[in-house]
Amino acid sequence: MSSGFFVAGLDDDDEFTSDRISYLVSHYNPKYSLVTSNTLVVSKQGIKSLFSKKNKREVYYKDFLWENMIGTQVLTERSRFLDIGGFDTNLTSAQDADMWIRLIKEYGPALRLGQEKYILHTEHEENRISVSENKLKGLSDFHKKHSCNMSNSQIKYSRFKYQRWSNNLTFLDLLRLDFNCLIFVFKKKLKLL
Repeated sequence: MSSGFFVAGLDDDDEFTSDRISYLVSHYNPKYSLVTSNTLVVSKQGIKSLFSKKNKREVYYKDFLWENMIGTQVLTERSRFLDIGGFDTNLTSAQDADMWIRLIKEYGPALRLGQEKYILHTEHEENRISVSENKLKGLSDFHKKHSCNMSNSQIKYSRFKYQRWSNNLTFLDLLRLDFNCLIFVFKKKLKLL
């Protein structure tokens, strides 16, 4: 329904900082499929950055196949959003990650900026997709949809994430991870992504 050049989303339980849109527009470059900022996550345990890397980061398709390195919302050209068919309404979750990966595949790398300009609220008692039964089905469907482009290591890591989210993670699941998976997990733990 939007009619402007750009489109940017905002989940109904989250917030923008007052300068988020101007910040994203000022950093927009059409060579990037989308631009986004870092995110402040507000939980019952406190407030933290979603991504600890505070400088700009280009996110490439092969990197995004490991994991959503963008977050929940972005700014992109409305025409691009429409050209790739919008959100996949068949997914019960991970619709945002699916949209970002398709934008990156079609239009090139994304740009993630370091400043926190999106506020993600998880501290409330309201229902969230990320803690519902839909989360697992969405993860499984996302994996099925994109695994044909994943490396063997990315497939193993995707299965590992699914087991972790379903609370069925076993020692054998850890043993199935290969060297590339372990390097990715190591970088993630050291907050190098």
